[in-house]
Amino acid sequence: RSGRYPEASALFVRALAIQEKALPIDHPDLERHIRDLGNVYLETGNYPEARRLYERSLAIMLKVRPPNDPDVADILYNLAITLRRMGDYAEARPLYERVLAIKKEALGGENPEIAFFLNGYAVFLRETGDYAEAKANYESALQIRKKQSGDNHLEVAAILNNLARLLLETGDYSGARTRFEEALEIRGKVLPPDHPQIAQSLHNLALLHTQTGDTEKARLVFQRALEIRRKVLPPNHPEVATTLEKLANLLIWNDRSSHPGRDAGRTRRRSRWLHRRLIKLIFADRAFWARRHGRDPSGAASH
Repeated sequence: RSGRYPEASALFVRALAIQEKALPIDHPDLERHIRDLGNVYLETGNYPEARRLYERSLAIMLKVRPPNDPDVADILYNLAITLRRMGDYAEARPLYERVLAIKKEALGGENPEIAFFLNGYAVFLRETGDYAEAKANYESALQIRKKQSGDNHLEVAAILNNLARLLLETGDYSGARTRFEEALEIRGKVLPPDHPQIAQSLHNLALLHTQTGDTEKARLVFQRALEIRRKVLPPNHPEVATTLEKLANLLIWNDRSSHPGRDAGRTRRRSRWLHRRLIKLIFADRAFWARRHGRDPSGAASH
């Protein structure tokens, strides 16, 4: 998902500038342009600018729509995500709750869109350490999505994956394994075998195997995830680097545990190669993310 965000951002800025010259500052026709630019800034990590634009978009929308309008909720949701990513959890939480209240009132409690917002709120709750409430929201989202879309929908797999991550963090390894495997099974039925979501499921399963001490199985699954990610992603993609790092650390840990105090031959050489490769990826990754965020690698703004 590297996208062409710098180009898109420049186009949205130009479009907004043209509209601002032609229309009053709070004209409803400006709202869509302001929100589009906010979306680009959210995707590229420019959270202060995203927040400023979403707040401006919200102010305009509230002049023409009631506060419980679903379109108002859509802006609030993007603003909540922005605040979460900025670490402003106290301000984000009531926005998530307000969004859910508006959407449930407008759509009813069983609409698939409700599952989407419950899942998003659960991500927030997990990040803030409210695991019990996060689990309840994931399970509600899962129930709604299964009822409306069936057991083999990709959104079901996404919620299962998120729920499994929470269970892994809270030490429920059996529950996490079941959900990770269910997510992988769904994705395996729907997606080609080299799809990035398959790699994500494999990577997560390998993390679980690492946590439970099944390091040989973790190694094999990490290698499968890495094979897919190398095939379908750029070599300097962060997900390639993440799996390389986990695999390298696992190999070194195995080496030290199995052969304390002496050289482990091929395994040690392999782990050293992986770490050298990881260092190269980290330096390449700086340039990759700088380009994605609309900056040159030195840190100077490019627009």
